[in-house]
Order: sequence, then C-alpha cells, then structure tokens
Amino acid sequence: MSKVDLKKIRVTGFKRHYRILMQELHQSGIIQLSENNALSQQSVGKGFDEHYGAFDTARTEFALNFLRPYESKTSKLDNLLSGGKVVLTSAEMKERLKGFSGEAEEVISSCEALSASLLKAKNELAGLPRVLGLVTNLRGLRSGVQSDFNTATTTTWIGKIPLLEKAALMRALASESNLFDLSLLGETKLEAYIRVTTFNDMAGGVQSQLHDAGFEAIDLATELEGFVGQTPREIKTVLKKQEKSLNAEIDAAQAEAKALAVHVRDLKILAEHQAWQQTKNEAQSMMFLSEKTFSFEGWIIASALDDFKGWVKNAFVGEVVVECVKLEGGEVSPSLLSNNFVVKSFEPVTEMYGMPQRGEFDPTVWLAPFFLIFFGLCLSDVGYGGILVLAAAFFLIFGKLSAAANSSLRLLLYCGLAAIAGGVVLGGYFGLTADQFSVMVNPETGKFYGQLLTPTEGAGPIAFLVLSLAIGAVHLLFGMILAFAQQIKNKDYSGAFLDTAMWVFMLISIALYSLGEMIGLDKSLTANLCIAAAVGLVLTQGRSQKNWFLKPLFGVLGLYNITAYLSDLLSYSRIMALGLATGVIAFAMNLTAEIFSGMMPHPALGVLVALVVLLFGHSLNFGLSLMGAFIHSGRLQFIEFFGKFYDGGTDKFKPFQRRAKYLTIES
Repeated sequence: MSKVDLKKIRVTGFKRHYRILMQELHQSGIIQLSENNALSQQSVGKGFDEHYGAFDTARTEFALNFLRPYESKTSKLDNLLSGGKVVLTSAEMKERLKGFSGEAEEVISSCEALSASLLKAKNELAGLPRVLGLVTNLRGLRSGVQSDFNTATTTTWIGKIPLLEKAALMRALASESNLFDLSLLGETKLEAYIRVTTFNDMAGGVQSQLHDAGFEAIDLATELEGFVGQTPREIKTVLKKQEKSLNAEIDAAQAEAKALAVHVRDLKILAEHQAWQQTKNEAQSMMFLSEKTFSFEGWIIASALDDFKGWVKNAFVGEVVVECVKLEGGEVSPSLLSNNFVVKSFEPVTEMYGMPQRGEFDPTVWLAPFFLIFFGLCLSDVGYGGILVLAAAFFLIFGKLSAAANSSLRLLLYCGLAAIAGGVVLGGYFGLTADQFSVMVNPETGKFYGQLLTPTEGAGPIAFLVLSLAIGAVHLLFGMILAFAQQIKNKDYSGAFLDTAMWVFMLISIALYSLGEMIGLDKSLTANLCIAAAVGLVLTQGRSQKNWFLKPLFGVLGLYNITAYLSDLLSYSRIMALGLATGVIAFAMNLTAEIFSGMMPHPALGVLVALVVLLFGHSLNFGLSLMGAFIHSGRLQFIEFFGKFYDGGTDKFKPFQRRAKYLTIES
C-alpha cells in the first residue's frame, strides 16, 4: 500500500535550452506541469512560439479519417490483439516518419482534393433521381421546356394532381366547357401529371376546378434549369449520361483514395508525432517566458528528483536550475499509487472512487483480496470463470496492447480465477446438477469435488447467507482497524481510541454475545462486555459538546449508530443474492433448452434448438452476472469498506508525457 512521494519544483533557465529540456521531460514522463498564474502572467511579450514546428494537426487527422474507410482491412483477430493501434518501436517510428515526411504534404493535399471532388460528385448524383423522376413523369410532354407555355389567346398549366382526382377533374372540366385540352403526361401510383390548356376568357373557371382537385403547379423553368428547349425525353438521355459520368468519376476518385490508403499507417504515426509536438508547444501557456529565459513549476516523483537534477546540471552546465518549492497554504499534492505487479491491476478500482488524500493510506492492497472474494462468490461458476481466464490469458499472451490495457486484462484474469474458486466452493458448473455432470462428482459425498455448500438445497441458502455476512463482518472490522491505524499515523489519538477502538470493542462484544453459546463462552461474561462497551461509548461519544449537560445525552444518542453498522452488514447479503442468481438462471437455461429440445419433431432439430437456447441463455446470464459481480463487489468496497477509513478525492498525478492514440510503442 504505497503512495509515491511527490515534490514540487521550479525549473528556471535560458530559453535556448527550452527545446531540449521539454523534449526530455515529455519522453520521460516524470513531471506534472503545474500552472502558476502569478508566474505565467509575468511573461514578457508573451506569445506562442512554435518550438517544435508549425503544422496543422487538423489536416493530418482529416486525411487519416478520409482514407480509413479505404484501408485494406486487417483480420478482426489482429485488430483485437493490437487494440486497433499500430505497434512499433521508437526507432521504427523515427524511420517511418523520416521516410514519409517528404510526401506527407502531397498525400494530405490529395486527400483534401479527392474529398472535395467526391463530395461534389455525390451531391450531384444524389440530386439526379429527383430530376430523372420528374422528366420520367413528364414523358408525355412533346414540346421543349419553356419558362412560359401561355400564348396570346390561351393559358396553360403543367403540374400534378392526386391520381384519385383525375376522373373527377375531367368530369368537372367537361361540365364547364368543351373548349379545353387536358393531356395526361405520366402517372405514378399516387399522382397524375397533367397539362391543361384553355382560352384566356375561361382560365378563371378552369383554374378553380384545378384548385378543387388539389392541383400542384410545376415550374419547369426552375425545376429543369439548364434544359430549356429540350423535351423530357432528351433531358432524360442527358441525365443518364451525367449519371454514368458521375459514377465513373466517383469510382475513379475512390480507386485513387484506395491507392493512397497505403499511407494510413504513416498518417497515424505522423498524427501521433504532431500531437506530441503540439502538446509540447502548448505547454508554454503554463510558464514564464521572456526573450531569453523561461521558468515553470511542476510536481516530480521524489525518487527521480536527484537523477533529474544531475542530468540538468550535466546537460546544461549550470544554465538551467532546479529548486524545490514550498507548498502554499491549502495547496494539495496530486496522488500517484505504486504497488506490486499483482496489486497494481486493482488500482483502477481505487481510482474510480478517488485518489487518497494527504495522510490517507493507499487502500488498493487491502481492497484487492476482498474484491476477489466478493467477485468469486457473486459469479460463482467454474465455466464462466474459465471463459474469463481463457479470454484474458489469450490477449495477455498474444496481444500487443498498452500497459494500461494489460493491467486491466490481469484484473480480469484474477477475477476469472476467483470465479472458478467460487464455483468450486458452491458447485457451479454452467448450472449443471450432479446427475448431469457426474464425472466431477465425489462418490463419497454426492457433491462436486471441492464443493462446500449447495446454495439451492436444504439449509444451503441460510449457510450461504451466514457465510456472506461473516465475510462482511470481517471486511467491516478490518476497515475500522485501518481507520484506527490511520488515526494513529496522523496523531489523532482521541479519535483512534475513543471512537474507532471503542466501536470495534462494542461490535466484537455484540458478536461474541450473539455467538457465545455456539463457541462455548459464558453468556453473562459477553453481556458484561456489551454493557462495558455501551458505557464507554456513552461517556466518550458526546465529548465534542461544550455543554456538560449535552455530553451524556449525545453519548446515549451515539449508541444509535449500531443500526448503521447493522445496515452495513446486511448489505453483504447481496453476495448471496447474486451468487444464487447466477446458478439458478444457468440451471433454468439448461432446463429450458431440455424442454424445447424435447418438443421438436426430430432429434437433430432438437439438438440445434437446444444449442441456440443454451448459447443465448448462458451468454445473457454470463454478461449480466459479470456486470453484477463487478458493480456490487465495487459497491461493497466504496460504501461499506471505504466509508470506515477513506475519503479520497485528490487529483491523480498526470505527468507531462506522450499519450498514444494510434500507436503502441514497444520498448
């Protein structure tokens, strides 16, 4: 249980050394830059200097995103094993950057031009179906497109009406007069496209009839702009040629993009490199800068301080100075955890709650065994645990993932082993009964080898509940012991002895009183212990009150906290609930598969149906049980365990270093 000691430092030197210094810090990742407004605001002529090059990272990202769909796909397995990242060494990265730098601008510019060309062609192509549909529906129009079909003596309308209104419109117009011409230009399933011409003196009546029929006029000059004088048939021929030409243009552009996609790996490397350079450029916003000097503050890992000072002294011959800085009032150091190989995998659980504050233990080493016990009992199935172990081991052995990803996989591996152990203890093997999986049954006991409880039979549920509560009691008491140790470390002796130790005494006394007869203790002795503990609490719990009359009152009221401890203890019953649910649902899925299989008319079909039900049912149960085991194991740590001794909440140490988005750099 170790927190890394961090020191605050100030680095000051001549600006000519800035570039080399920041390059080294970014690569080593031992310092977290700390913004000091009073320092940075003193910068003389503060501006933004492109110490590490001027480049447009957005253009590189754009080219990369544009080419990604055209990249030759790697196998899904390879992609999973690498986490979708490019795996290479630092030397290989430098070599590829050097080889690609000469053509990078050409590739990016080509991507921009191709993107614009494709967008234009696709937009034009997307608009063609509407125009093609229009000219197809106007195929009966023999004259060319004009802006105005009216003459000195006639008025013409071209448009569409609902198909159901066609017959009614013709009757209405015929009843009005015979001096009109109605041409059906085309039809769809819902609409009829028509042309109506009549004498000017009859236009009002005809227009009224058209309005009643739901007529919608079409402005051909606007809709078919650029095709004035051409008939719909001629326009359709032109549009078909345009469609063919645009498709060819798109195909050619996509083929060119596919050829450029060989540079996707190089673009990822370039984008990563530029992001790193940009990060170093932007770091100057947190510093004091003048024409010739620089200065900044930060947090450094204490064990690396002497080596860093030595390197600075040798590299810059006294022209860059490193000095320790006293913390200002209320200033809090960030937190960095350091644990051994096994415990380190559990650090993300602690980080989800919050990093330890000053004076607090790193609780990771203590939560790890309890987290595994809870997880194992909640998932409690050898088969499900075996799946976790195999999946995690496969990626750990064959994968090329980041250190953080491998740490998470190790946590998954440990949880899988815990689930296997829980499954052995509770007899969980994919929900199979002893009769169904007799090869694993001990003939002497009639249970599976290693099985200690049968949680679904007889007194099994009660025994499982007692086990869960017993482990919970140990967990809670251990949390209080850690609180006692932490208070002693922080020299809070009254809190340690009069609060924490007194409550531990009280809770142990109650436990002994409850179990006294079972373990052979004299009941009167344990009762006296409880009374003594209660008296001690009454005398001490009101000590913070200034009024002497209130001290004993608050002491008596303090005894009410017993209900809070009881509530915390009962929370551990969820271990039993989740453990039972995993096994019962697995058994139910097996039974459902057996019933459905027996209902099928042919044995082969029955086997197929059973396999489908088993695969779906166990996948669902595995997913839900896995999620429940993780969430509730964490909840018992965060609320019941941490609630006794741990607050957390400080910021995590975030060093100024390379952060990989597209690459995994091998050492």
